[in-house]
Amino acid sequence: MRRLSVFIMMIVLGIFVIAGSAIAGEKEIMAKSQSERTDVFSEVKEEGMPPKGFVDVVIKASIKTHLEGYYIMESKESLHGKPEYPFVLNIDGQGVLWKADGQRHIVPAYDDKGKANTDPEAGEGMKYVLEKKNQACCWFAQNILWTPRG
Repeated sequence: MRRLSVFIMMIVLGIFVIAGSAIAGEKEIMAKSQSERTDVFSEVKEEGMPPKGFVDVVIKASIKTHLEGYYIMESKESLHGKPEYPFVLNIDGQGVLWKADGQRHIVPAYDDKGKANTDPEAGEGMKYVLEKKNQACCWFAQNILWTPRG
């Protein structure tokens, strides 16, 4: 049980480090959204089987942020709570910046008995959901950078 607790703590710390790096390295992230290559993947709109030598890759991501103006000293440039939220994806040097539309999202903070809701998305906020279908070459991705920007 202790090993599991340590493992979960390491994952949580890793997420905070990644999130902190994303905020601190905004210039690097924007640089990564610029493509060095264009032959790794392409977005697909239509249904059907991929051509020989390619695979379909569905990328799904969601994030919930606080509403705009929730914090008194929050920067006006903050992306939290805005109508759309940017996501940066970079696979093997091909980068793309996708924007997801936000929807106001409310999950009760307390249940019927007055106990605090343990759902991490409890409360009021803005939820952004991204889903993109892509076709990619059958290769092994060595360098992937996937982060919500903000």
